[in-house]
Amino acid sequence: MHNAFLKKGIPWHLNEKESPFFIIGSGRCGTTLLRRVLTSVEGIHIPPENWALHDLCWRFEKYRMLEDWDTSVDIAAIAHFESTQGWFKEIPEQFIRIAKKCPKKDQSIYWLLDSLYRYHSKLKDIQCTRWGDKTPLNVNLLPYLIDIFPDAKFIHLLRDGVDVVHSWKKQGHYGDDVIKPAQRWYKSVTTANNFIEKYPDKFLQIRYENLVQNPQIVTEEVCNYLSISLPDNILKVEQSSVTDDLKKHEHYKNALKPITNDFVGKGRRLLSKEEKVKIKPIINDLLKEYEYLPLQ
Repeated sequence: MHNAFLKKGIPWHLNEKESPFFIIGSGRCGTTLLRRVLTSVEGIHIPPENWALHDLCWRFEKYRMLEDWDTSVDIAAIAHFESTQGWFKEIPEQFIRIAKKCPKKDQSIYWLLDSLYRYHSKLKDIQCTRWGDKTPLNVNLLPYLIDIFPDAKFIHLLRDGVDVVHSWKKQGHYGDDVIKPAQRWYKSVTTANNFIEKYPDKFLQIRYENLVQNPQIVTEEVCNYLSISLPDNILKVEQSSVTDDLKKHEHYKNALKPITNDFVGKGRRLLSKEEKVKIKPIINDLLKEYEYLPLQ
């Protein structure tokens, strides 16, 4: 993939051996909860959502701007100022100065993005030994992420599509529309599944329902997969390094509460009959494929 692009310009990677991880999903599927839990582990840094990667991957490939390192640094820094969930209050000029001094032999997109994540951790006074990303929409970037970070690991959060639609409706992002969140769930799950089949050793798929019903067991599974230690207090809200960050957003309020399974099945209980009729042809086959109860 991208062979023509790799013939010139800055490479995606230089066989760096660090292993970041990416938490992906449909949105409203528990990724924020998992972020909160994992940031209770010392040295683990997971910044707020990063939508900049989408434009960066596309623009770097499309326009071959990677042939010029200084331009690439400027583009990446500005994108992370403009298109993240509040990473920087202003353009990170200090990072730009540091990154432009990177020796030619070390210049890669891996180095550039890795350095941005680590720079953000320093601003937050976190001694980052390993970083992760929690941006559900990055499920659409899997071909690029695998190319840039060949040793990365991916955690796919799967949740009952009916509950996802209900959660999106309650959150208000799509207004009263249930069609678009149903389509988003279908596309996200299908996209992730295609890559899980192609790269099974790079993915851990966990169900939201299992996470909230058996949090200790599932968290231990995730930590084992990521080869990180499992502290005794990992499930305590106050141990997370991102609680202040989550408090800034109303739609994250439930992630700041003790883990509960009260939200499992809410979609079937609270969506109207008319709404269920609308989403049934979109999600029912996939519900059955993943052994969720289909809509009647």
